[in-house]
This record gives sequence, C-alpha cells and structure tokens, in this order.
Amino acid sequence: MYPLLSPLILEVAMSSSLPLLPDVPERPLHDVSVEPSRDLDLYHGCHETPFGFVVVWQSAAGLRGLSFVQAGGRFPDEAAALEDAHRQNPGARFVAAPEATAGVVETLFARPPGDGTARFRVSLAGTPFQLKVWQALLCLPPGRLVSYQTLARAIGHPKASRAVGSAVGANPVSVLVPCHRVVRGSGTLGGYGWGLPLKRALLAWEGLAPSLFKGEGG
Repeated sequence: MYPLLSPLILEVAMSSSLPLLPDVPERPLHDVSVEPSRDLDLYHGCHETPFGFVVVWQSAAGLRGLSFVQAGGRFPDEAAALEDAHRQNPGARFVAAPEATAGVVETLFARPPGDGTARFRVSLAGTPFQLKVWQALLCLPPGRLVSYQTLARAIGHPKASRAVGSAVGANPVSVLVPCHRVVRGSGTLGGYGWGLPLKRALLAWEGLAPSLFKGEGG
C-alpha cells in the first residue's frame, strides 16, 4: 500500500527560500555499478505509485531504469516506455517480471530516496560525462537542490552547464537518480522531462513547499 502525499507537506512552507547547496556532497547515497547492456538480463514491470504509474527495469546489479507513464506525456503507455528502454540498452534481454520489480518500487516510494532509511543499488551505462553527472546526482540528499552550474563545477567541467543539463535530461533512472533536485542558478525550477507539476510534487514530498515555486509555468 502506497502512502498518499501528506497535505501537510503540500501546504506548509519548510523555508522561505530554496535550499540551494553551494557544493555537491562527495559521498554517494546509493551503490553504483557501471555495466554495458549487451547480453544483460533486464527484468521489468509496471507499477502504481503516489505519483502515477511507472515502468522500471533492473539487472542483477540494481535498478537500471524508471520512467513515468503519463497520458499525453513522453510515454503514454507501458509499451512506449519499454520501447525507449530497449533503445537505451541495445543487446539486452528484457524479461517481464513485475513480481521481481514490485519490491524495489514499493521501497523507493515509501520515503524520499537518500533519506538514510534505505540504500539502493543502481546499474548505469552511458558516456563518461553522463556517468559523472549521474553519479554526482546520487550524492544529493532529499529536499536539497543544486544548480546546473554547481553540478558542472563539481564534476570538473565548470563551463559545461549546458552539457550537464543535457546529461541530467538523459538520466534513465528517475527519482532514484534525483534529476528533479537540479534547478536553475536563479533558483527557478527549470525544466523536467516528466513536466513541472510532477517535479513540484516530488519536491513537496521531500519537504519543499509549492509556494516556493509560485509564478513558474508548467
């Protein structure tokens, strides 16, 4: 049973300004494996969460992907999400196994990941630059935000904010690799591949009041 979003979290301001981190913490909050997709067995399932339905896929090493299924969104159904998962993982063998993926989804959405109550295993594949960005994201605690510029500086590419933004947008493991915790240097939300309403909802779940983001479209 998934807990509903608390009305208290949704309505009460936790602070008067966005909690932007000046630097990215160095210690990852989850365990990361980097493995190529060829000949990899990936088990997938579609599950309901407090934020809508998600499609997830995982290897023996950890969670490999999480996409939201949204009517009118990037992936309107499970088939569309899995088609993209196949594109991301050429040569992998996909096996429908919702019973194998249900547990990680339930734990992932029980509390904001990274709060210290659960440590997850993540399986990643990407370019060296993308991996640097995604691994830096895994160091961000819930309810704390970082700008694209700060993230670029943390991975040793201080002038690559735009490229960092592209890598953030290509993140295959939404929520667990918390690209929703990245905002513009001005403190505005910026973009989110699943839409700004969902980004606001995830941040509210982590204790940030929606009133902090008033005036932003989406």
